[in-house]
Amino acid sequence: AVGGIDPYTGIQRSYIVTLIAGLALIAPTVSAASRRAHDFGQSGWLAALVCVPYIGWIAALVFIFIPGQPGPNQHGPDPKAP
Repeated sequence: AVGGIDPYTGIQRSYIVTLIAGLALIAPTVSAASRRAHDFGQSGWLAALVCVPYIGWIAALVFIFIPGQPGPNQHGPDPKAP
């Protein structure tokens, strides 16, 4: 969103705002990807796969649709359990 707003702000060198926003979003993004990997019983390091050009993003899209393990696993209880 920041990248889309930048051209309309009139601020010169607004790429700095985009850079700051991008850096601020790195930790929550990696955290969410790691949690998703834990949901289907894999290591959180699987989130690092997104760093591989093209293949990593395709893999990330596939991981979104993999259902989590039913019941608890080594990372904790099933978040969908009643």
